[in-house]
Amino acid sequence: MEQSPGIDPWSTAPFTRREIEELRALVAKLGPAQRFWLSGYLAGTAQRAGAETAAPPLAAADPVTILVGSHSGNGERLAKQLAERLAGRQVPCRLLDKMVCRKTDLEKINTQFVIV
Repeated sequence: MEQSPGIDPWSTAPFTRREIEELRALVAKLGPAQRFWLSGYLAGTAQRAGAETAAPPLAAADPVTILVGSHSGNGERLAKQLAERLAGRQVPCRLLDKMVCRKTDLEKINTQFVIV
């Protein structure tokens, strides 16, 4: 995952300092396959427990762009769901169709999802 220089991704984590230290130590020991498995496991248990709706709102300086390319409409439907979830967490976002997207649009984007 690419991060902005100087920004600690743990600084907004909902953990105590001790928990962060323990998590960092554990994650540092894991290989890529183990991290991938753990990520999926935690996402699945959070969804079942309803933790997703209890998460605190995120703050974003720039809007998140959702670049959509859809032939069947499935991608567009997914993009709209994502936009609704982001809006529910007070994250500004915009949908952008790949067919009308220009180079100047891409140059202005800091954070994006691409759904095709």
